[in-house]
Amino acid sequence: MRASCNGFLLPFQILQESIRIPGSELYLQYQSSQAPGYYSTLLMRLTHDAIPSTLTHVHVTVQIEGSVHTKTYEADPNLTHTFAWNKRNVYKQKVYGISQAKVSVGYKHSTCHRIIWETQTAILHGFDVDISDIGGWGLNIHHHYNFHEGMLYLFFGNYTHTQNLHSLALVLYITVARRSEAQDA
Repeated sequence: MRASCNGFLLPFQILQESIRIPGSELYLQYQSSQAPGYYSTLLMRLTHDAIPSTLTHVHVTVQIEGSVHTKTYEADPNLTHTFAWNKRNVYKQKVYGISQAKVSVGYKHSTCHRIIWETQTAILHGFDVDISDIGGWGLNIHHHYNFHEGMLYLFFGNYTHTQNLHSLALVLYITVARRSEAQDA
């Protein structure tokens, strides 16, 4: 019987599969976010069920890593926009880790000559660092620390900020100490 763990990481829209390597505590893991052509996406709701009769157009601008992406829609109820980021900067270089996007939505009304803008920020995930790559698969024990961002990336898709590392370090210390005690006994 094969021990495996399949899942879907909903916040990131990532498919994950994990297969235990027989005779060991290791798992081969695959995440669709590592596949060529995977984009980080951001779904935006631009209008609700009812819209003002004066609303004519909705403008969307997303700025991320030096790139500016714009789109204009005719006003309609329940209007949505999906932004798909190729995880590259304005120079077409790969961006690793997380990036902050500036999202601006502008509403053009027939009764006003100016566009009314609302701006928010959103976090999008860039490329993951290839720690081990075995035909697109990796080992569950390989993790990566990005000291530029202060982020510890765990292979199975989770991450933690440096400010949270003191509790993680305590857990690791206790785990290592218990293993040492068990081996000494």
